[in-house]
Amino acid sequence: MNRNSLLSLRQNGDMTGDVEELEQELQKIYDSEINISIGWFWDGGITLRLGDEMNGFPAAYRAQP
Repeated sequence: MNRNSLLSLRQNGDMTGDVEELEQELQKIYDSEINISIGWFWDGGITLRLGDEMNGFPAAYRAQP
């Protein structure tokens, strides 16, 4: 979902406070220039990794469904 879609959801009142908080936290991470990777595949859980492809991923977490 791109930023314009997020803004559209907020204007229509369909966005919950939790999603707004997530958006704010992700923006803080981006502004801090911290590299993270968030990925998921259907029911395979969510993988969060700190780092990047070039420098490696020193920390990772997997949340299972």
